Amino acid sequence: MSSGRFAMADRDYLALLGLAARLLGWSPTAFWAATPRELAAALSPPVTDASATTPLSRDELAALVRRFPDHKRAPTAASVISDQSSVISHQ
Repeated sequence: MSSGRFAMADRDYLALLGLAARLLGWSPTAFWAATPRELAAALSPPVTDASATTPLSRDELAALVRRFPDHKRAPTAASVISDQSSVISHQ
């Protein structure tokens, strides 16, 4: 694949696509939409470091929402926490 963004053979793409489908349940569309870093993170072993499982503070969550908005107008941290609370209470 000389015009591709990555220097991988066709068989390597097929092997990764197969792994993503079998292990992660990804469709081909999800696979091709993912970045190499996202695929590597999804296929890597779980993190066992306790600091990695510490919940985010409200300020950290608000900073992430501002940095990576899902919508044109990012929700506030309070609305995100409120939405999570309502989901938890309905389980």
